[in-house]
Amino acid sequence: MARMGPAAKLRRVLEFLIGLRDDRVLSALTDCGFGASDRARGWELLSALGSTQAVPTTTTITSAPLQALDAWRQQWARIASVSLEQDFPRVYDQIFSGIDKPRQPSFAVVPILVDRIEKLGRANDATSIAALAKLRKRGLTSERLAQGRQLFVDVQSTKLPRLPDYDGRRTKIHAAETALWDYFVEWGQIARATIKEPRLLELLGYRGGAADDEPQAPLVAVEQPSHAVTPARKAKRGARSKKRPRK
Repeated sequence: MARMGPAAKLRRVLEFLIGLRDDRVLSALTDCGFGASDRARGWELLSALGSTQAVPTTTTITSAPLQALDAWRQQWARIASVSLEQDFPRVYDQIFSGIDKPRQPSFAVVPILVDRIEKLGRANDATSIAALAKLRKRGLTSERLAQGRQLFVDVQSTKLPRLPDYDGRRTKIHAAETALWDYFVEWGQIARATIKEPRLLELLGYRGGAADDEPQAPLVAVEQPSHAVTPARKAKRGARSKKRPRK
């Protein structure tokens, strides 16, 4: 069984708690020590997990200087890349080594890119001179490089918004999820051991098949007996079936 996420666990425990409204179900669990406080705790744990804040998969910082720097990177890093990759592979490797990953932030890529292209202008070999000439023809002039550097300076002088404590959120979600599921596993298994009527178990969310409140046994591959005939056995059978010629 695939691991259930927080949303699936919320739905599963909610169905269990709603099933407790039936007097027959509640009576069966009461005989096992299930009281009003246990019932209230289930709703408290459900609410605790439901009120946790989700952790976004990506984080976007909205800042005008950062957006301008990112726009510069997306345009001019791409132009520089396609201009060098085919005709000047050695220079391409020098310029884009370590900064060619799309997920790297612009404030880390742009200053390195500008520095390396400017350094290319101080080289004396023919390949570097030709590569720089092509970049300038494509629009990466000294003025354009200065623009990228200034955009980076603007970002440095801008106070970016503080990111939420996502690690703290993950910790809270995990703790709330664990507490809720431990509660459900304990009382769910007690209910299944106590209640024998299928219709009452259905009220708690058990509708046959593998239960979701207990670990699944690992699948063990069982080697099936083979009925294939080996070549040697085939030859032996053929020898038996062969009749002797009559004299």
